[in-house]
Amino acid sequence: MDEAHAVLTELSLSLPVLDDLAEAARAAGALGAKLTGGGLGGCVIALVTGESATRRVRAALGTGRRTGDMELSDAHQRGG
Repeated sequence: MDEAHAVLTELSLSLPVLDDLAEAARAAGALGAKLTGGGLGGCVIALVTGESATRRVRAALGTGRRTGDMELSDAHQRGG
């Protein structure tokens, strides 16, 4: 998953917010994380095992991060 996300980032199919979310999930204990969705990705999926790791990843993704309401123009300004 992590390698796939890296390739998508190299191909300019990711966005900084998605990279940050994937990294936060991994740092909190996810086994892997990557963007998913059509056209610059719409969300991040993370593979987690166990209730403790699930709670940590959920907390990491929900704390201090903007999730959901990004305008398409933000992606175009990045050069995508």
